[in-house]
Amino acid sequence: VELDPITAVFYVTERDYARLKPGQEAALSTDAYPGESFSGRIVRIAPVFRESTRQARVELRVANPDLRLK
Repeated sequence: VELDPITAVFYVTERDYARLKPGQEAALSTDAYPGESFSGRIVRIAPVFRESTRQARVELRVANPDLRLK
C-alpha cells in the first residue's frame, strides 16, 4: 500500500459536482488531526452518479511525506 501520496476518496452530491474539476486544489480534514487540513489535487471525478445515492465518487491525491495519514 502506497502511503505517500495517498488517495482520499469521497462522494459529492449533484449540487457540489458542478464546482469540481480534475486538477483543482482541495483540502480534507480528519478526526485524527482536529483543526488541521491536508491539501491535495483532485485526480479523478466519476463521470456518472451512483443511482442509489445520486452521488459521484471523487479522488483527491494528498502528499503525505510524514506518513501521518493512513
